[in-house]
Amino acid sequence: MGRRAYYDKQMNGGRILGLGTPVGLSDKQAVDTNSTAVNVKWVGAKGDATTDDTAAIQYAIDNRDYIYIPKGVYLVSGLNLRSGVKVFGEGASSILKANTDTARVINVYSAGSVITDVQVCDLRINGGGQTTDKFTGIKRAYGVYISNAQNVKIERLIIEKCGVMHPTTVINDVNHGGYGILAESRNGEIRNVRISSCTITDIAGGGMQMGDGILINGFNSNTSIVPHNIVVENCHVERVGRHCYSVGGENPESLSRNVYMNNLYGKSASLCGIDFEEGIQCVLDGFKFENCGNYTYYYDMSSITEYGAQYHLSSGVAFGNLCEGTIIRNGFISGCNYGLTFGGASNVLYDTIRIENSTQSDMALRLARMGDNTILYNVKCMTTGKTVSPFYSSSDTSNILVDSCYFASQVNLPGIKYARFNNCVFNSTFNFTSVDNTKNEFVGCKFNQNVEFTISDGGFHTFDKCRFLGSKGMNFGTNGTYVDNVQVVLSEFRGNQYGIYSVWTSLKNMKVDNCKFIGNTVASIYHANSNNETPFLRISGNTFLGTVDGILINQAIKYAKISENTFRNVTGWCIANQNIFSGTSTTDFQILNNQAVSGCANGIQIQVATGSHDYNIISGNNMRICTGTKASISAGNSNGFQTQNFF
Repeated sequence: MGRRAYYDKQMNGGRILGLGTPVGLSDKQAVDTNSTAVNVKWVGAKGDATTDDTAAIQYAIDNRDYIYIPKGVYLVSGLNLRSGVKVFGEGASSILKANTDTARVINVYSAGSVITDVQVCDLRINGGGQTTDKFTGIKRAYGVYISNAQNVKIERLIIEKCGVMHPTTVINDVNHGGYGILAESRNGEIRNVRISSCTITDIAGGGMQMGDGILINGFNSNTSIVPHNIVVENCHVERVGRHCYSVGGENPESLSRNVYMNNLYGKSASLCGIDFEEGIQCVLDGFKFENCGNYTYYYDMSSITEYGAQYHLSSGVAFGNLCEGTIIRNGFISGCNYGLTFGGASNVLYDTIRIENSTQSDMALRLARMGDNTILYNVKCMTTGKTVSPFYSSSDTSNILVDSCYFASQVNLPGIKYARFNNCVFNSTFNFTSVDNTKNEFVGCKFNQNVEFTISDGGFHTFDKCRFLGSKGMNFGTNGTYVDNVQVVLSEFRGNQYGIYSVWTSLKNMKVDNCKFIGNTVASIYHANSNNETPFLRISGNTFLGTVDGILINQAIKYAKISENTFRNVTGWCIANQNIFSGTSTTDFQILNNQAVSGCANGIQIQVATGSHDYNIISGNNMRICTGTKASISAGNSNGFQTQNFF
């Protein structure tokens, strides 16, 4: 007999296939001692939705390698698979239905030995729960349970209605909720498990422990016993009380490891599309999650004290603090409470993900901090009006990289060091909101609204080859909030009222080099009150085109150098230090080698009101083409010099 003869319902003339006198049949029927396949109806299973067929099907499993389950509804309390067995059906019309609480309809686990080389496919599994409503039916049913097993294939299963809800306390789900598929190392290592092309729906749970569609767990007291080489692919999970998919483990027990997931769909989860809590070196490649964290059939998460509307496990993708080396790529998240929620997971790559229509935010930090070496590449956060603020890390070695990403909503930087943003587009305001921000780098980014510095921070941020299009491109607009040593280089400020705007005690030692300021309608670089300090250490090599005032600094300034700048079509002053009042003095100020090229009205102004200016160097400037006042420099500067200028 060929090994795929189980597909033939009439094989061997309907004989018993060498099973002796099995359950439910008389001893008068013939026996074929050579076959390895069996139709469960030949050994007494009825499939009539009334008879308990557990014993008959288990008899077949214990005695033959290929178990064929024809059309019908077979009531079972749980089937224990052994090594080498293959269980097949005819798809949705071959139904195994749980008929007792805590049933593991398919159980690939034996406490005494490792189970190997098992295949289950083309069946429908009904957990017997939620018969008339979500509270009624079989409790704590598992569609498939796998532990202490190797080389297992679960393919083309339909699993539904596992578990019920606790009648009064939602989160008390451990004895009520269900699982679609649970594969874990809790009772022994699982290795080489493939779960493919399964559809799982209506899995009840209160979110604490039960209610997952597909769950891969570690949780062995021996931390070296972990899941290895687990594949979940081409699966569809919908309407669950916890997560559509989950990768689990927790210190001091073992974590999941080497789980590969591909082409997954999840919809209508009370909590997450997928929760990584916790997993090491896992991959999710190709996914779509919808309406996760907002699904309220089993319970309304926002109304439960233990959860609340901002619960971190209410997102398309969530991470814990212990994950490491995981890759998430090629995904779409829509209509979830959050898109991505971050924990301290390190060395995680998020690659090519689109997020839209989030309730709370497309991205949020809901645990302690963002992990070191997190990379976001080509992530598109499309939801408008929902602030994105996951970027917090207390680590001095965070090395967080955000590359080629798009943010439709406001982005807050609540405290991060040594992060790098490459080629990102920020369509709304970008806010520095913490004293802990320091030494972050922005390269090739486009800011369509203001970059706001609203609080003192560690400074030393660099902006390289960026474009600033907001009304105040960079806004240091809060008094008493010093930001130190910001450098802007090779960047463009276009169409703003102000390119760089600053107020009293908001800025120290800023450097602006080789930038373009184009079409600024009030001033390109502006300071409202420099307070006899050094808000700008250097403004050098920049081009000012079609602006009103080029550089306009009010009140006394010191130790600043303005050099090698070019001005075209400036209708106000090219360079002006105005309103130097009593008790202050502009000192050690260098204005060197600046040139008005064409179409400029006024050149250089130092205007003393009741203060003074001294020890300043004004040299090598060419303002001769200015059509108005070429230079207006108040008396004073007795210890400085003014030479070789063309005024």
